[in-house]
Amino acid sequence: MHNKEFFSAIISSDYLPKTNTDSFGSILNIVLAILGAIAVIMVVYSGIQMIISQGNSEKVAQARRGIIYAIAGLVVVFFAQAIVLYIFRKAA
Repeated sequence: MHNKEFFSAIISSDYLPKTNTDSFGSILNIVLAILGAIAVIMVVYSGIQMIISQGNSEKVAQARRGIIYAIAGLVVVFFAQAIVLYIFRKAA
């Protein structure tokens, strides 16, 4: 094997370590998935609070705020994941 072929084999991507963006991306996806799951749980919890409030306007308002905040959190998680995917695709 010639020196040129030897060095091109060493430099090929199969022998190089994976970049940190791969592990960072997977960790970030896991964190965003957990945050999304928490937001969905909060929507369900607030919905149950609204159902069992028995017409108490203060409790209904509190449950409605919880649902709005949880949906806003879901939107933030969605856009955060979209931005991260866009950045990783541009970097690759």
